[in-house]
Amino acid sequence: MPKKRISLEAKSLFAAHLFKRGVLSLGKAAELAELNLGAFIRFLDELGIAVIDYDEDELNAEFKIAKKLKEA
Repeated sequence: MPKKRISLEAKSLFAAHLFKRGVLSLGKAAELAELNLGAFIRFLDELGIAVIDYDEDELNAEFKIAKKLKEA
């Protein structure tokens, strides 16, 4: 494997780790990985890392907001 490919893979894995720990936002992690946002989201999916990780209360709050917006 070429050195550049290894370097990009290492950056991507490190960025995913920092995103998962909450150290970097999704956008900043994608930037560190040198991937566009869509590609980074797909990369996270391949690693089994959730992009959105709400607890039950947060999810219920989001549903309430969505319902209010739909009714407006």
